Amino acid sequence: MTRQISFLLNNYKFVEGEDPENAGLLIPRYMATGRTAPNGKVYPEVSRMNDDDLVPVRSIITKGSGKPTDVTPDLLGKKFKKTSIPEGSAFGLSAGTSFTEATTQSILGLKHGKPLKKMTAVYKTPEMLEG
Repeated sequence: MTRQISFLLNNYKFVEGEDPENAGLLIPRYMATGRTAPNGKVYPEVSRMNDDDLVPVRSIITKGSGKPTDVTPDLLGKKFKKTSIPEGSAFGLSAGTSFTEATTQSILGLKHGKPLKKMTAVYKTPEMLEG
């Protein structure tokens, strides 16, 4: 999977600037922390998680100006851009590798993680629950 996604994202590169014509897409507000709205404002952090509260954010998917393979800082969340990314770097290869690695780790976590306390009670016999 890593090779396939990396191949598809191969031509994406990081460039300075922004995409002011980006129409954006809707995501839940709590997931928009550090993302840029189509009007150019950056969303601050919120504590409430509500999947029905949708807001528009600029996205690579809704690219409006420039080359389709150019990724500008406003298309990335600020929490993911903690280090400086050199101009022209192969952003697609890095993003594809990170995505597949995160997906693999989350699947392994589900496979090998400890069950929740609520779920362990289901598997206990009555004798085990008494003691």
